[in-house]
Amino acid sequence: MRHFRIFAAGLIGTVLLAAPVEMARATDKWQGAYCSLQELAAQKGLDFFWDPIARNATVSGPLGFARFHAGSEYFLSEGKLDRLPDKVYFSGDNLLAPPAVAGPLDRLSRPLKVVIDAGHGGRDFGAITRASREKKITLEIARDVAEELKQRGVRVFLTRDSDRFIELSDRASFAGEKGADLFVSIHANASTTPGLEGFEVYYLSPETNDYFLANIRSEKRIPEEGKTLLAEAARETKAVYWDLRQADNRAKSMRMAGQVVDGTRKLIERGSIRVRPAQFYVLKWTECPAVLVEVGYLTNRREEKKLGHSVYQKKLAKSIAEGLINYKKNEEKMEGRLV
Repeated sequence: MRHFRIFAAGLIGTVLLAAPVEMARATDKWQGAYCSLQELAAQKGLDFFWDPIARNATVSGPLGFARFHAGSEYFLSEGKLDRLPDKVYFSGDNLLAPPAVAGPLDRLSRPLKVVIDAGHGGRDFGAITRASREKKITLEIARDVAEELKQRGVRVFLTRDSDRFIELSDRASFAGEKGADLFVSIHANASTTPGLEGFEVYYLSPETNDYFLANIRSEKRIPEEGKTLLAEAARETKAVYWDLRQADNRAKSMRMAGQVVDGTRKLIERGSIRVRPAQFYVLKWTECPAVLVEVGYLTNRREEKKLGHSVYQKKLAKSIAEGLINYKKNEEKMEGRLV
């Protein structure tokens, strides 16, 4: 799929650069239908930056940025190409945009949405020892992580908040239904080797067949940010879109895994922390950056004892939440450098 990614990236650049720069003066009719991009950004508490050489306007906020090109209806939002109903253009000292631009700007300032998935549940007990049940521990820690994030202004959704069974496919689709920005699945590990221990965070393996997943997704719904651009697109084009998105999500998931691990270094011994690739179902089929966290080994008596204590659970949850918040802050810094 690499050649498809190169082709798509080139297409995006061509669309933006080939768009004619319109310097026509606005009539009263056009002024009534359009709004000032600078003023709208200010109203929403967003930053506005104008590049007079490239003729690009970048609006940035807590959840990312959107870049508009004078004379074009196409814009970039977090690396994805989208389209407005009409072009943005200059009138006097203002860069004017159609009212539909409010939607993309709202997505930059809305609260971060995170889905926390408590592994197993109901008839699925997960790992079982004499004293512990994985499904119970994962739910307790998931609730604690959710509470920590809520205190930081994050909008949180739990795939389950009780002891009930949920199919893996429903867990992944739940994140899409809620429009999640991040997905975190909480689990506890087990091994036939009693001495094995450690805190592990998994992201989607690069060995995953992205093109296979993209082809299947091309037959399904298109996310909100791609509806305008891809509504009438051929299946092959939609597959390219999904392939690009999967590659972007994998890179973000790797960075998120690293931040979650960094958040736990004060709580867990350095040699017991690992970041690993995997092909777990929820990592493959969740449509946003996703990680799966193994909080420890229930088959290790020392770790099992710690994981059974509410005080340690809350400390662990706080560390995970801090890792997620730090990940988002770092992403914002990266986007700022791109601006």
